[in-house]
Order: sequence, then C-alpha cells, then structure tokens
Amino acid sequence: MLKGVNHQMIELCTADDPYFERAFFVLRPDCADREISHMQEEARRMLHAAGGYTALDRNRRRARRIRLLWGAAGAAIGAVISFAILSL
Repeated sequence: MLKGVNHQMIELCTADDPYFERAFFVLRPDCADREISHMQEEARRMLHAAGGYTALDRNRRRARRIRLLWGAAGAAIGAVISFAILSL
C-alpha cells in the first residue's frame, strides 16, 4: 500500500504476460529526476527478469517428476511381486 501523495511511479501495461496486466514501480526520491526512458527500460528489464511464477512452474515440474518416479517404482515392485507369486 502506498502512503502519502509525493511518490512518483512508473506503470507498465503488459499485454503479453499471462499473469499480470499491469506492473507499478515506485521510484526512489533521489532517482525521480533521471531520464524517464532509462527508468522505463530498467522497469521492463526487471519485469522480464521476474518471469512471472517461474518458481511455481519449476515446483510443479519437480512434483510431476517425483509422482512419475513413484508410480514407476510402484509398478516395478508390483511386477516383481506378481512374478514371484506366479512362479510358485
């Protein structure tokens, strides 16, 4: 939440991001007098570097691999037990 009325901000509207519509960057008071195009480019770079929920995607892929490995291990154990029972 922003408090006060003296904050300067950069607002970036992103149409290509599946998660976010807008991003707001609050400028530091000592940087507010710099060139606006440089600050907008820096804000775009930071927004692109954030990548939007990359850790969430990575965790989902990791969980999917773990479930696949547990399923394969369970199937292999079941096959060994079935083979042992049928060969008696």
